[in-house]
Amino acid sequence: MRANGHNNVILTIDQQACYGCRRCLGARVCPSKAIRSIDPGEAPYIDVDLCRECMVCIPACPSGAIIRHDHQR
Repeated sequence: MRANGHNNVILTIDQQACYGCRRCLGARVCPSKAIRSIDPGEAPYIDVDLCRECMVCIPACPSGAIIRHDHQR
């Protein structure tokens, strides 16, 4: 189990599904500021070192581009 209490959960952004919102709604609600953008208008990425896996970003994304992956060890 990771320090945040979740078992091997990874969140990613589906680059194909992302609308590339001017101001990413998932990033706006992320308490750990883990959703980062390099270039405006391009899909952001999730910094796994910052992500707490709280998943508040998933329902905030209008395109459904934020995906939860459960990994088992």
